[in-house]
Amino acid sequence: EENLQLNDVVYPNPSKGDFRFSSNLFKEKKVIATITDMQGRLIEQFEIINKNTFGARLMPGIYLLRIATGNTAGVIRLIKE
Repeated sequence: EENLQLNDVVYPNPSKGDFRFSSNLFKEKKVIATITDMQGRLIEQFEIINKNTFGARLMPGIYLLRIATGNTAGVIRLIKE
């Protein structure tokens, strides 16, 4: 599995509301996003198809967002204020 660089893919981070995807990387591929808390519990999983925003209902805290497409995946830490 290749490593996907996600540093500039999600903004704003930290966020008080929604997070947004800033990359066109996801336009032509099936991409699955998984949000877990820091204990590894699944919070949300969704396919990124025409979905620009996410996370509005997350409680304040730190989460991990894993984005996977084909044999490529990456993880970024999200901070919800």
